[in-house]
Amino acid sequence: MKRKLVIIVFLCLVVVVQVLAQKNCGTKDFVESTFEEMSDQKGIIEKGNSALALKLKLALLPPVINIPVWVHVLYHPDSAAQKISEQLIQEQIDELNRDFNKQNADIGQVPLPFRKLEADCGIHFKLAHAPDYVKTQKRVFMLKPNDGSDTYNRSEESIKFKDCGGADGVADTRYLNIWIGNITDGKPLQLLGYGTYPGHQDAFDGVVIYYKAIGPNADKSAWNRGRTLTHEVGHWLNLRHLWGDSECGDDGIFDTPRQAGPNQGSPKFSHFTCPGQAYGDLFMDYMDQVDDSAMLMFTDGQRDWMRSNFIESGGRSSFLLQSAFNLASALAGRNDQHTPVVTNLHDAQSSAQGDFAGKKITWTAVKAATQYKVLINLLGSSRQKESISKTATVKLNHLKPGSLYQISIQTVTVDGKLSSPSTPYLFQATKQ
Repeated sequence: MKRKLVIIVFLCLVVVVQVLAQKNCGTKDFVESTFEEMSDQKGIIEKGNSALALKLKLALLPPVINIPVWVHVLYHPDSAAQKISEQLIQEQIDELNRDFNKQNADIGQVPLPFRKLEADCGIHFKLAHAPDYVKTQKRVFMLKPNDGSDTYNRSEESIKFKDCGGADGVADTRYLNIWIGNITDGKPLQLLGYGTYPGHQDAFDGVVIYYKAIGPNADKSAWNRGRTLTHEVGHWLNLRHLWGDSECGDDGIFDTPRQAGPNQGSPKFSHFTCPGQAYGDLFMDYMDQVDDSAMLMFTDGQRDWMRSNFIESGGRSSFLLQSAFNLASALAGRNDQHTPVVTNLHDAQSSAQGDFAGKKITWTAVKAATQYKVLINLLGSSRQKESISKTATVKLNHLKPGSLYQISIQTVTVDGKLSSPSTPYLFQATKQ
């Protein structure tokens, strides 16, 4: 009898350990239900961009896009472990950069048939400020999944609001806000985190992470390499789970095979779960839910999908136009000190009569400038329009809605010389 009891207890412990080691991503419960019917969350391709137009826009993005990060650490005064160190946070950011830029040491473990899909995403993350450490009287943040409505109650995500015991986000259109704390959704599996999609309500936008999942060397072997954040930032950049959150569903990415659902643990290649798979599940992708040690890569399609957020009209385009990091990088890359850099572009009412669109474009002012020469090309046409502006901004009229235009600016200096043209900026004319 004792022997049977010991065996039963042992088996129960094994089951408990296995359950605790599994991963729980809350993005679908907390975020996705709100956006399932919203077309602007289906990816920039479905906003009227043809494959060719998207390819042209992606080609004009900088090779590396810099994302300023602002970290908020929520800790209870009785728990020293919740007040994770700044060093560990920096190590986590370093791991995030390795994963997004195909510099992870374990990339060689990708099975041979999938190696041709491995992608360097050209996205770099940098702490914009020392982490904010916020003392809270909340021992645990009980986060409540949204009911599917497009109205969010602050108490549902109290970690994101100071008046609810959390911390307010900072200038969300310029920073990736990351909240770290002791979180739960009340389910048996520990909630590791979730990320909002582009277009989410401003005050809620960002990523939430369980404090024990910050790594490398996090709490559990299943999430001890810091890849919970890699996964959730993938959501923040508009990636869905590989299975599209339905059985053998579609994540919208052309080169990720369908799979039946989330994988857990460390599957062995090849692992087939859906009809028509050539090589089985792409379980080593960061958007599955396997152990950190089994997560290894993003694909080319995922890279393009994430980077499409930064093209003009994309859900994260403000990071290129407003980020001090990207502006500094663009200024450093100029051919000469008088070359302007485009800093803002938005729709404006066209003053021309008829069916025309307008744009207002702003660039960095150059001290030595007497005026600026603005060159505008309608893509597919050999015609080039030229205009002169005496200030570092210009309003464009007579633009054909839906058409692609390319603009570059040159400085005319006091001695009458022209600077090198600014980096060409590609945009699509939309009628306000």
